[in-house]
Amino acid sequence: MDAVQAEREKDVQTPDDEEKIWWAHLQTLVNFMGSEVEYCRRNSLSLSKLRVYKEKFGMSRQYKRRPSPFVRVRPAEPKPVAKPTEIDRKSHALPDPKWMAEFVTALLGKR
Repeated sequence: MDAVQAEREKDVQTPDDEEKIWWAHLQTLVNFMGSEVEYCRRNSLSLSKLRVYKEKFGMSRQYKRRPSPFVRVRPAEPKPVAKPTEIDRKSHALPDPKWMAEFVTALLGKR
């Protein structure tokens, strides 16, 4: 066996070696103060492969979300809008002009 071939075989990782490496990464990730994406970027790792090994080692469900302190709110069903009736139209009409003139005059004190 020549030196080049021996060097190539040395660089090839066995499945056990690869698992040990990923196990070490996952142990480090537990204490990492960032996201998985950030950890993978900093360590030049594949995020999908990290998640495969998390599942393989049974760590994917280890960290459950905490329940939200907020209450789920659902909007009420909208009530049907009634068509305005003749009475509604009259109640929104402007006041009688003669009455309004007398009111303003009384308000200003010019009688």
